[in-house]
Amino acid sequence: MSLIETIRAHKRDKLLARLALVPHKKCIKPLDNVKSIGVVAHALTIEERGVLQSFTHHMNMRSIMVQVIELPEDCEGLLEKSGLPTESFISLFLSYKYDMVIDTTPAGDLFGLYVVLRAECLLRVGYDDTDNLVNPLKNESFDLLIRGSGPRVLDGYLANILKLLVQVRK
Repeated sequence: MSLIETIRAHKRDKLLARLALVPHKKCIKPLDNVKSIGVVAHALTIEERGVLQSFTHHMNMRSIMVQVIELPEDCEGLLEKSGLPTESFISLFLSYKYDMVIDTTPAGDLFGLYVVLRAECLLRVGYDDTDNLVNPLKNESFDLLIRGSGPRVLDGYLANILKLLVQVRK
């Protein structure tokens, strides 16, 4: 890694750590009280797109608005030199207030973490692969971590979130 890339990575990591420490109102609502969900995704497979469309459809049937932002595989022009998304790309997604924002990006994905930390929401939900080392920044960034062994499987991950929300009492 060149000196410039090292400096960019250091500045980016400091920014993410600073964003993780910004206090925000935290609240977990029962599924019946959820009105809006933001979903952050990165280069979903065809199968995962189907799962996300099904999830969105079911939530819409419950009168829950779902907004999805996905960083495509070919993301040239959507990321700054630091690797973080451009403001113009994420501004529409960030203009909403969410009851919950769900990060569905792979472990270590800076796009997902950055958008979740910037979004105005009551609950930040992420996935924690217990097979990997503990990431303190991830623990500080998310209000709710769904733990699992191995990489995240989208349908199981979303099902676990819904099961948890159904069990929440007013």
